[in-house]
Amino acid sequence: RPNSMTTKQNLIGRWGSSADQEYKLYIAAGTIRFDLRDSTRSAIVSAYTTDSQAALTGGWHHVAVTYDGRGGAAAANGITIYVDGAPVRVTRLNSASYVAMQQSTASLQIGRESPSFKQYNGALDEMRLWNVAHTQGQIQTHMTSEMAAAEAGLVAYWKFNEGTGVAAADSSQTGNLATIFNGPAWNPGGPFGP
Repeated sequence: RPNSMTTKQNLIGRWGSSADQEYKLYIAAGTIRFDLRDSTRSAIVSAYTTDSQAALTGGWHHVAVTYDGRGGAAAANGITIYVDGAPVRVTRLNSASYVAMQQSTASLQIGRESPSFKQYNGALDEMRLWNVAHTQGQIQTHMTSEMAAAEAGLVAYWKFNEGTGVAAADSSQTGNLATIFNGPAWNPGGPFGP
């Protein structure tokens, strides 16, 4: 639930120092953008929404990005961005030198790119990471309910149901506890009701 779509705000990514970058999903100038980086070749491929997504401001929406894993000069062609279960038009930026994203050691960041850079302005709920690309039908099936957390390919799943504290449990089988920084407010409600 973004409060603003005008400034650069990171949603989720592994994008540390310039030598330790892998992927990031973020808001930029009214668009939703996904970048992949091949650090070895200093090459980035991207896809961003062609049409403004400013109308998302203030409401709960489901955003999903899939990447089919293809490498090479047409890697960005394997990126699809979905808003509320429907694929949206994207502009793709490919790089002839891109081979594959790196296996970064950067920490996964949710709602920020770093401790003081590209802070997210809004509310987040139901963050899920998969190691398989889902179809539109699968995205539509799962976007309106919580997961059982044993689904094949689910590698991280933060429901943000704690309501208090400075940690969010990972409900997937991998158990990646998220540490919460910068004093975010826990709010009741969310995309699935109170």
